[in-house]
Amino acid sequence: MLRHFPRRLRQPQGPPRSESRHQPATSRRHALPIWQTFKSKRTRSGPAFADPIATVSFAAYGSRPIGPSRRPSSCGAGQSDHLTSGKLVWGHGDAARFWESNGGAGPRGTLTLSNGRVYTFGATGIVNALDARDGSVVWSRNAASDTGAMNPGWGFTSSPLVVNDVVIVAASGRLVAYDVATGHPRWFGPANGGGYSSPQLVTIDGVTQILLLRGSRSTSVAPVDGSLLWEHVSQPSVSIVQPGLAADGNILIAAGDAMGGQGMRRIAATHGPAGWTLEERWTSRGLKPYFNDFVVHKNHAFGFDGNILACIDLEDGTRKWKGGRYGNGQLVVLPDQDLLLVLSEDGELALVRATPDQFTEVARFPALNAKSWNHPVLVGDVLLVRNGEEMAAFRLSVAGHVVE
Repeated sequence: MLRHFPRRLRQPQGPPRSESRHQPATSRRHALPIWQTFKSKRTRSGPAFADPIATVSFAAYGSRPIGPSRRPSSCGAGQSDHLTSGKLVWGHGDAARFWESNGGAGPRGTLTLSNGRVYTFGATGIVNALDARDGSVVWSRNAASDTGAMNPGWGFTSSPLVVNDVVIVAASGRLVAYDVATGHPRWFGPANGGGYSSPQLVTIDGVTQILLLRGSRSTSVAPVDGSLLWEHVSQPSVSIVQPGLAADGNILIAAGDAMGGQGMRRIAATHGPAGWTLEERWTSRGLKPYFNDFVVHKNHAFGFDGNILACIDLEDGTRKWKGGRYGNGQLVVLPDQDLLLVLSEDGELALVRATPDQFTEVARFPALNAKSWNHPVLVGDVLLVRNGEEMAAFRLSVAGHVVE
């Protein structure tokens, strides 16, 4: 993942967004704490930098957010908590543990919920299919053993991607697809080139494909058998941040590192009788995400340039603004409200306008008390936040407009 740190989930859906139509709170008095768990003998969130998946599980299973296990010795684990009480519904842990000095212990990849099952991919390579009702194991594999991949310095960080009847993970840049019913390996992707990103299902020029960043390569493979469709090679970089798509299907690739890196590239991929043609449209250093995801909204990209938020125009990559210090935080876009929901590295929540004219922070309030590298999740009027030590839920008031 990154040089300092591993980070985390790499969400297979691409840049994070919330479909909630509720107007978020604009101050702490508009956000009522529902419950909070702390790192203690009685109840804890557990060390992990994966995100809860309540956005999906809430619709499918009532009030059950699902996320990494609270068990401190487990890697590749999962748990289900009650959304409005925080009480544990079920938990699963594996007899494995991953730890490194910058990112600490625990799984990095966000769980995936699909058709009544929870799929996990732990930092040591364990892939589990769990019954979402009770956490029982349907099948289990080890992607490191299956692919021959060495565990990268910050652990395996890919999030599972379910496509039809297979679930796909990236073991340090190499894809492996498992049969969802049996766990039997169905296909393997091209070898060579490590990375910390997740496989991402996209449609480009009318062709459905799986996109993966690995080493200096942007790779596309066929979902049915993992065969290579196209590959774009650029300057060496650490593949961490999920790619994004512009409205016209152009691919947005962030190639950042601890020193800033190469910034953002926009690549056009077109399919014709002779195969695929790739053209690099522009490269911009106006936005240089390191391990923090960026989001695309109304032909602009918003994300972290170092530890400061920035916005660039997707037409030519020019920077529109830069402002607000949130450390190595994370963000999601609330498209219906033209807002960014930011969780700072220090555990503060902030609302920032997702508009290109200027940086405007609407509100900020404290939510967590320790280093936070996880995405916030908004489910209806319930906001979930977590880090490696605690997890909390807030019930938000609904407003018709942003309070200035």
